[in-house]
Amino acid sequence: FGTIFKTTNGGETWIQQESGTAKNIDAAICTDMNNVWGVGENGTIVHTANGGETWSIQTSGTLINLYGVSFADATHGAAVGGFLFGVGPNLGSIILRTNDGGITWTSQTHGTNSNFSGVSFSDANTGTVVGSDGTILRTTNGGETWTSQASGTSNMLWDVFFSSSNHGTAVGEKGTILHTHDGGITWKIQTSGITGNLYKVSFVDSIWIAIGDDGTILRMINDPTVGIENLESDQFIALKQNYPNPFNAVTTINWQIAKNCMVSLKVLDIVGRTVATLVDEQRPQGKYETQFDAATLPKGIYFCQLKAGEFSQTRKMILME
Repeated sequence: FGTIFKTTNGGETWIQQESGTAKNIDAAICTDMNNVWGVGENGTIVHTANGGETWSIQTSGTLINLYGVSFADATHGAAVGGFLFGVGPNLGSIILRTNDGGITWTSQTHGTNSNFSGVSFSDANTGTVVGSDGTILRTTNGGETWTSQASGTSNMLWDVFFSSSNHGTAVGEKGTILHTHDGGITWKIQTSGITGNLYKVSFVDSIWIAIGDDGTILRMINDPTVGIENLESDQFIALKQNYPNPFNAVTTINWQIAKNCMVSLKVLDIVGRTVATLVDEQRPQGKYETQFDAATLPKGIYFCQLKAGEFSQTRKMILME
């Protein structure tokens, strides 16, 4: 629902910001402390130039859901999307480019039937897009033309990140990790050791970080002799999707907190009224499992909301007869 959170202390606390839209925001990128772009549902693109104090909506020219965004600098950027998750009408897929900081966005011809979920530009001209069926597209002329690259997999690729024009990593379905050292001419499959999906990847201080299902965090130092490390995610706060979902009467909610703090776990109805308070007390750091019995509630859509300190996260739940 257009929710944006900002931290200025390394994630110890998060402050909610008003994005100016009720549409889902599915990906975001920042070029500096002030300039941030977010993309999402129905072609939504939002931008702030003052660190989130105010957000403006940019005209994308499309109703296609956008799932990936990348800016090489404050001027040159790209956004990609398609028909994923079965959400909304099937309007095909799209690659958008801007050369004026998002004032105008132009759709580019890509020549495939794939849906796109991730994009990374290492400079104004050099970019890579990934998506369904292991699709990888590459441009070296700012998106005027796109060339298909052999990924070696048919798994869905959810995200891609290039630390330079030559060195990049893509992640995706069933723990897929691909890496290239030659700008995508060749992609090598790396063993992740997991079977869950990986959704995001980034590169900071010579370390690759990938995140995915069930709080998975993978770390790989930029050295092929080191391998991949599966990090414990206890230091993070997270509300996982309830299961089963949709559910009939009873469902299980897993959540975790990073430190001893006051925790509130509630179930809200479609208009935001509290229908059940599952937790409302001080809890120590750790992982928790909470049962929710909705036998007395009418069928419909509900929301599970976790609040821990300044952190807040909400998940949609569907109660069936």
